[in-house]
Amino acid sequence: MGYLLEQVYTYGGKQYEIEISIFQVQISSCICNNALSKQDSKTGDWWLIVFNENVGYWPKSLFTEVGLVHGASLISYGGEVYSPVKESPHMGSGHFPIEGYLKAAYVNGIEVADEIDGKLSKPPISTVNPFSSTPNCYKAETKADSKVPYDAIFYGGPGGCSF
Repeated sequence: MGYLLEQVYTYGGKQYEIEISIFQVQISSCICNNALSKQDSKTGDWWLIVFNENVGYWPKSLFTEVGLVHGASLISYGGEVYSPVKESPHMGSGHFPIEGYLKAAYVNGIEVADEIDGKLSKPPISTVNPFSSTPNCYKAETKADSKVPYDAIFYGGPGGCSF
């Protein structure tokens, strides 16, 4: 995204979190931060918020009636790595999720807005289906960890796969 994160994690050290929200501002209700104007609360556009700062949006006009015009029915999180050479780099801390908190990267605090009244709720971690297209390089798994405020999706791996 081109967003500079100034704090850098070290293996076994303090972990840092980035707060990201993606949501659609519905005409009938607005579950948005104070940075959005009243005019924006009527558009139905999708917004990207990072650390409570509006950093981008997708106009409703980009989507079809059978697509995201009226909201979403599925949420998908993912990771992607890139390298200009033919070998994949590490993802997250470079360690597999089995190592848990302070060792592996994670996503937590996932909330979903109800389509009727916009109330936020946390979906049960049991409803999440982790997947990796290259499990020998990267893995994802869900688990409760007492050191993380919410159930989390841990992910990452050392990379090293050839393409």
